[in-house]
Amino acid sequence: MAGPAGFEPATPGLKGQLFKPIIWKELRNSFEIWAKANYGQKYFKDVMFYLEKLNPRITRLEDIDAIFADKGPGWRHKWFAIRCLLKYCESHGWNKQIIEQLKAVMPSTPQSGVDKRVPKESVIIELFRQLNNLNNGNKKYAVFYNLILDSAIRPMHAVEILNSWDERNVESVEDCEGIYKYYADIERKQKHTFVVFFTEYTFRQIRENKPKLTANGYFCFKKRHNLLRPKLVQKFAYNMMRKHGVDRDIAEFLSGRKPAGVGPRHYAELITLADAQYPKYANYLVYLRQKIDKNI
Repeated sequence: MAGPAGFEPATPGLKGQLFKPIIWKELRNSFEIWAKANYGQKYFKDVMFYLEKLNPRITRLEDIDAIFADKGPGWRHKWFAIRCLLKYCESHGWNKQIIEQLKAVMPSTPQSGVDKRVPKESVIIELFRQLNNLNNGNKKYAVFYNLILDSAIRPMHAVEILNSWDERNVESVEDCEGIYKYYADIERKQKHTFVVFFTEYTFRQIRENKPKLTANGYFCFKKRHNLLRPKLVQKFAYNMMRKHGVDRDIAEFLSGRKPAGVGPRHYAELITLADAQYPKYANYLVYLRQKIDKNI
């Protein structure tokens, strides 16, 4: 009788050790459950697509070499898919030393060509003037950009929050009229959004438009209208938070970066500090939107 997936009789390999084969077809269902719980929807779909395409069978180091021999399109996506598969195996009974050897023979981490620029205020002003002129059918994208500007959260988290918006998760910040926070509780390894701070301006837009959108939808919209990337708006918001008096740990926490040495038991303290510091940035947003609206 066959044992559970991944627990076939071990085969020789990797410096004479017994190596349990990694066979995608046999692991697919359990991997899918694990990956859904650990990754965002877009990343999960991308990983599943490439693993289905590759259908990897790894029984020795040379199999890793063969997978990455083709440097054609999609190589970077392939790298992350295999890396995720090895992480799954490491947490599901495979010998950790052997998994480390397999990771070690993978090529270096592929670079995505990350844009390190932070847009100037004048660029942000021009962007939001463009967004203010959208017709009603596209207002949801203006809401999307405004939420990122207010909160400095990742674009994909903004999509997830707007699509599952529940006003019962909204709470006003004490003694700060016109400032709110939304408890999102999104956690993806190092990428998380536990609480989102935003202004009355954006809250009103969300209520009026009730936006629903997809990652592909906003990407196509941005490209069609030649708009600034939402990720750059996030960078601008983070930098302006810092410039206007929000401490680094608080700004990183709000923008979805996990500050070093901070665990779940510290989150309540960070939220309390954010209650006190976010209004400094909110005051700047009032000034910025006045410049956008008045063409000054």
